[in-house]
Amino acid sequence: MNGLFSVSKDEVICSLYAPVNGTVIPQSEIPDEVFSTGMLGEGIGIIPDDGYFVSPVKGTVVDITPTLHAYSLLSDDGAEILLHIGIDTVELKGKGFESFVKTGQKIDVGTPLAKVNLDIIKKEGFSNVTAMIIINPDILSQLTIFEGECSASKSEIIKFVINKSDS
Repeated sequence: MNGLFSVSKDEVICSLYAPVNGTVIPQSEIPDEVFSTGMLGEGIGIIPDDGYFVSPVKGTVVDITPTLHAYSLLSDDGAEILLHIGIDTVELKGKGFESFVKTGQKIDVGTPLAKVNLDIIKKEGFSNVTAMIIINPDILSQLTIFEGECSASKSEIIKFVINKSDS
């Protein structure tokens, strides 16, 4: 895979792994304009098969919304990632969401983040499509997205280069 990327001594190749078992879809297919149009940054959507969400990176939990539907993560390489579980799920006010991490906690790829009852999301009329967005895309180059079936913490679904002299 590294052969696809041309990097200098000031650059590092980074990967984001699947945060949940499911199917990766293009960002443009996320059913929310804020995510699908790239207003917040570059990323993907995932249609989850189950409700067990794990960290896609090694880094730190920066923030968790009080309603437990969104997680802000900072990778050790400097990528800022927003993991937003479902669309408009803030309206559920935490119903069906359980968090396993705290703000400031160090995480590895695969660290459990949350358990979500996807049936509640569906029953309440919301989409369970999850957005994983890199919200500081200005430090990225050579972004590659992998679509299709994915396994939590095992499938590399986004690969990119960060220029360490810019971050």
